[in-house]
Amino acid sequence: MQRDYLKKEYILDYVSSRLDDFIGECIIINDAKFHHNTSYSSTSSIIKNNILSMEELARKKIKNYSDDVLSVMNDTDSHANGSNGISLSIVGLDDINDDEFEYDPFNVNQVDLLIQSDVVARRNSVHYGNEYIASDEIEAEKIRSIDVRLFKYIDLLISKGKIKDDEKAIATLVQRYNCLRNMAITLKQVGLDIPIREMSYDNCCSLDVDMLASSPKLILRN
Repeated sequence: MQRDYLKKEYILDYVSSRLDDFIGECIIINDAKFHHNTSYSSTSSIIKNNILSMEELARKKIKNYSDDVLSVMNDTDSHANGSNGISLSIVGLDDINDDEFEYDPFNVNQVDLLIQSDVVARRNSVHYGNEYIASDEIEAEKIRSIDVRLFKYIDLLISKGKIKDDEKAIATLVQRYNCLRNMAITLKQVGLDIPIREMSYDNCCSLDVDMLASSPKLILRN
């Protein structure tokens, strides 16, 4: 495996430049009304194992959740999806009440998976007026796009003056970049043709999966 070793002061320019290199055509996604948010580190596992409830993740030994944790999570008054449901959201609904919160799936710190519209899910407005819960696992083939917002994350760090000095912020950027690379590698391994898009400013730019998968892993030097 190729690796690029860089000191923290070069990370910003490196990641920005590499992302620019990977930018490809604009891909518009249709028939994908649901959003599912997940961490950068969990996305490759989802590509391989489908979107699973906490209960299924534990049963298949993909994640190590204790019975106590699953029991706590199963309180649907505090966790709408419980331990055996999958949380989704829909944007642009026109029937959300003034006293309801609306979940924003475009979180700069999470991956936004666009899910095919024919997935069966029931609406649950306990916490968010636009939240839906799927009872069955969602096959990876139902993912229409993998959207990330790394440019926006970089701009956010710059605006806060953190990018040059905050070692945690730099390490997080490196981790997310490497997770992005792993997503591309996993897509090629399992043979799924799902676009990865850089959607920081809603410009629908796809990233070249082949280039991304063959790029070196980024290592932060001390």
